[in-house]
Amino acid sequence: MALILLLRKFRICTIRRLADNNWFIRKIIMFGFIKNSLLQLIMHSGTVQAVNFAHSISGCHRIIILAYHRINDNTCDNMTVCCSEFDRQIKFIADNYPVLSLGEVLACLQQRRRLARPSVVVTFDDGYRDVLINAIPVLKKYNLPATFFVNTEFVGSDKQFYHDLRFGINFDKLNWDELKYMNTMGFEIGSHGVGHHRLTSLSDEQVLKEMAESKRILVEKKIAKRLFFAPPFGRREDDSSKARAFAKKAGYECYLTAYGGYNSFNSDPFSLKRVVIGPGMNFLAFRACLQGIAIKKPYFIAKIKNA
Repeated sequence: MALILLLRKFRICTIRRLADNNWFIRKIIMFGFIKNSLLQLIMHSGTVQAVNFAHSISGCHRIIILAYHRINDNTCDNMTVCCSEFDRQIKFIADNYPVLSLGEVLACLQQRRRLARPSVVVTFDDGYRDVLINAIPVLKKYNLPATFFVNTEFVGSDKQFYHDLRFGINFDKLNWDELKYMNTMGFEIGSHGVGHHRLTSLSDEQVLKEMAESKRILVEKKIAKRLFFAPPFGRREDDSSKARAFAKKAGYECYLTAYGGYNSFNSDPFSLKRVVIGPGMNFLAFRACLQGIAIKKPYFIAKIKNA
């Protein structure tokens, strides 16, 4: 017991010493500087341009599907992008890339139609209400389409996602009238399941129920004109060929993951890859992702607040 207390005291003292000396923050900033420099080198060395030229010759241009969650200035975590940064990102996309709806991408895949340029798709998960307040005005300003994946059990409810409970804040969710309004503006609404469960933690019967029931509700509410499915979490360990087969069986047109990667005209609609965008990805890393450079740990090159 005495040893445990001694180790605990040592750990607390060490943390305080690191905080007092800003050693840890300086290390992160230095590592971030190195990674930024490497990114700059890669992006201006001609390598990216050469790859893009090869893609233009072959017609296999990238289709980059971005995944956002919350857009606000009130919270700072790995799921929230601040309003000014979101505006900057969307403006950059609008100025430099064709932005397609998910429906347009599926039409390209079905027809095996090669794209003339790298293209971008914008998506949002979880159905937070701040996207209506902060994201949609920006999307409308630049006249861009987007797809919003919602959990039907959470729409219009006070229920909180497990990953949000740690904040002690009630994050408002979109309600059905707001989703209908968004749909009338031309935005697509897709399924993120009924609850917010890892599909790998459910039985086959439960997975099918999550997909079928959320689809039924979206169709019944006349929210979804097309049927798209993006599973909660969507990490590599959450993905499986069985889940994708279930989505197809349930009547969906596509299945989207969220562990990075890019798509092309010959991608499988039931294995579409998305890049998650969060506050740990500074603008250089954001541009690098659009250029096809995989950012494994973007939080290392984030700006450190109060540093």
